[in-house]
Amino acid sequence: MITRLRSLIQRYPSFDRYVWLNSIRDWRFVAGAAVLILLAGLINYDTRQSQWETWTANPDIYFVDGSPQVSTTDAGHFLSYARDYRNGTSKNGFNENRFYPDNTETYKSATEPDYVKPGDHDVGAGDVPLLSVIIATTADMFFDGDLLTAGNMMLPITGLLTAMAVAGMFWAAGYPAEGAIAGTGFGLSATYLIRTSIGRIDTDQLVVFFLALSVSFILLAARERNISRQLGFVLLAALAAISLEWWYPQPLFLVLLPLLAGFAIFTHQQDVKRALGATAAFILATNPVVVIPAFWSFFEQVLSRVFGITLSSSTGDIPSSPLNFPDTFTTVTELGRIGVMETLRYVSSDITIGAIGCLGFVVFLIVKPSRGLVFLPFFLIGLMSITLGRRFAFYGAPFIWFGLAWAGLSLVRLVAGAMDKSDNPKSFVTGGAVLTAAAAGVILTAANSILDYVPRPSFPSPIVKTFSDMKKLDQGQGGIVATWWDYGYLMHFKSGLASLHDGGTQTTPRTFLVARGVVSPNPAELIQTVKFIASEGSDGLVNNYSSAQQLVQAITTAEMPDKPLYLLFSDQMAGWFTTMSKLGLHNVVSGQAPSPSTLNAYGYRPLNCSYAAPNKFNCRNGLLDITHGTLDGKPLIRKTVETVNGRVTNFKDYDNNGLFVLNIGRLDNGQTRLTLVPQPTWNSSFNMLFELAVYDETRLELVIDNYPHARVYKVLQ
Repeated sequence: MITRLRSLIQRYPSFDRYVWLNSIRDWRFVAGAAVLILLAGLINYDTRQSQWETWTANPDIYFVDGSPQVSTTDAGHFLSYARDYRNGTSKNGFNENRFYPDNTETYKSATEPDYVKPGDHDVGAGDVPLLSVIIATTADMFFDGDLLTAGNMMLPITGLLTAMAVAGMFWAAGYPAEGAIAGTGFGLSATYLIRTSIGRIDTDQLVVFFLALSVSFILLAARERNISRQLGFVLLAALAAISLEWWYPQPLFLVLLPLLAGFAIFTHQQDVKRALGATAAFILATNPVVVIPAFWSFFEQVLSRVFGITLSSSTGDIPSSPLNFPDTFTTVTELGRIGVMETLRYVSSDITIGAIGCLGFVVFLIVKPSRGLVFLPFFLIGLMSITLGRRFAFYGAPFIWFGLAWAGLSLVRLVAGAMDKSDNPKSFVTGGAVLTAAAAGVILTAANSILDYVPRPSFPSPIVKTFSDMKKLDQGQGGIVATWWDYGYLMHFKSGLASLHDGGTQTTPRTFLVARGVVSPNPAELIQTVKFIASEGSDGLVNNYSSAQQLVQAITTAEMPDKPLYLLFSDQMAGWFTTMSKLGLHNVVSGQAPSPSTLNAYGYRPLNCSYAAPNKFNCRNGLLDITHGTLDGKPLIRKTVETVNGRVTNFKDYDNNGLFVLNIGRLDNGQTRLTLVPQPTWNSSFNMLFELAVYDETRLELVIDNYPHARVYKVLQ
C-alpha cells in the first residue's frame, strides 16, 4: 500500500512549469512581503485599539467601578481562575462556588463514599487555564492588579499575533504575500473579529494563533531534508500543540496535528520511516497519556455531533435519566447551524468573495496537493459550521482568504510575467507588480471590513453594579445566587458568591428547573426549586428522578440550605423570557417541546408610541386607546396596570376578553414605558417579583431594589 501511495505521489502531474502559480523568492520580494505581514498585524491591532478608545470615551456604558466591562458571558470564567491563581489558593475559590453545592468539600464528603479531602495547596499555573495565568501575571505587572483591564488590553496584541501567525503559516507554505492578505482578511472577518473584539476575554483570541504556529512548523519540517533540523521543527510544532491544549483543550487538534506532521513529511519526501518517526515524536512530546484518550474523545464527539449517537451513559449531571430534559444548546446562538451562503458571508463579508476564495483554495489543493492537503482539514472544519454551528466557521476562514489571495496574485503574476520583457519570468519588475497588488489587497481588504464595529457589553452596567452590591450585602457569609445561567461566571467574579449554574453547566437539568420556576405562575414553586437545588444538589436530583411526581414532591419538601440564598432578576432577563419559557415549558415526561402558539404567549412586547390625545397614543402597531382597551381598533387589552418604579399604583379592567395586559410603567426620571404583556407572562413568577415587586413577605425579603435594572430577594423560608 505504501508503495502504491508513493507511486501515486510520484506520478501526480506537476504544475511547476506554470511559474505564475508559485510565489517569487527574490529576497527583495520576500522582504516586502514581510513588511506587508507586519502591516496586517498592525491593522488588526489598531482595529481593536480603536474599540478600546471608544470604550474609554464612554465610561458610563463600558465601565463599572473604574474597571472595563466584558462582551462575552465566558469572561468571568477566566477572570475568576485568574483571581484564584493570583491568590494562590482554591479555598472558597471559583471551582467550589460553581454548580453549588456539588463542588464543595462538605457535599462531596456526604455524597461520595470514597471521597478523600485534598490537602491545602497553592494553585499553580498548571491548575488554571493559560489565559488566566497571563491575565493574572500582566495585571500585577502593568495594571495595578486590575484583572479586567489586563484581560481587555490583551486583545489588540493577540489580534496582531494571530494575523501575523496566519500570514506566517502561508509564508511557511511558500506564499508570504498571499499570507499578508489572508492574515488581514481573517483577522478582520466577522467570524473572528466579533469573537476577539474588546471585552471578549475568551480563548477564541489565540486558538488560531497556536494552530497556525503548529502548522507552520509542520510545513517547515516537511520541506527539511536534514533529519536533526526536521526533528527540531516537529518538536516545535508539538510545543505549539501543547500550548494550544493548555490554552483551549480540544481532542480534535491533539488527534489531527501529529497525523498531519507524518502525512506532510510523507507527501513531501515519500519517506515512510521519517513520517512515522515524526508522528511518534510528536505524540511523545505532547504526552501519550493525554493524546491517546483524545482519540477516543474525538471519536465520541464525531458520533454525537454528526450522527446524534451518544456513547456516554450520563446526561448532564444525572445518569440515564428517564425524564426527557430539554436541550439547552438549541437556545445558544453561536451553536446555531448556518447555511453555505451565510457561512461565506460570515468569513468574508461578501458571498462572492467567499465563493472565489473557496474556489481558489480548491484549485490550489489540486496544483499544490502536498501543501493543500495539510490545510484541507481546517478548511473542511470551517465549512462544517453548516452542521456543527457558526462558531466553527473561523477555522476555515484563513484558507478561504488564502484561496482568494492566491488566485488573485497568480493572475497578477501571469499578466506581469507576460508583459515583462526580461528573460527572467520572476524579475524585480514582476515582483514589484505582485507586491503592489498584494499591498492593494491588504488595504482593500481592511477598507471593506467592519472596522467601525464596537462590541456592546454582555450585561448592562447597572446589572454588573448589582453583582458588586451583592458582595457588600452578603458580608462574607458565602451566599448562593439563583439567577439565569448567563450571569453565573461574572456574577461570581464580581460578588464572590456561589452560583447554581453557569455557561459551563447550563446543559444540566438545573437550567430546566430554574426556567420552570421563573415561568410558573406560583412564586412558591420557584422558591422551592432553588432551595432544592441549593440544598440537595445533583445527588438529590438523581435520587428523585424516577418520575415527574417524585421530583415535584422532593422540590415541594426541600429545606433551606445552610447559607443565605438569593434570587436575582433583571430587565435583561425580560428580553430572555421567551427563551426561558421554551425550556421551562418543556414536557419532561413526553419530551415534547412547547408549540409556537404556546410560546407566543410568553415574552414582553414594548410599544413604540407617541402622545395623540388624552388616553390615546399613536403606536407603530396602530392607535392605542386606553379608555376602551383597544389597539388598532381591536379589543386586545383585558387590563391596564399603572406602575411607578415597578410597583402597582392603579389598574383598570375591561370587558374585553383580550390576550394582553397593558403595563404603563413610570420611572423617577420621567420616562414612561408602555408594554403589552401576554396573560401567562403577566402571571409568571418573574413578572410578579421583578416587574411588580409583589411577593410573600414571610418567604422573601427584597434586599436590593435597583429597578428598572435589577431586583434581588433573599429567601427567608
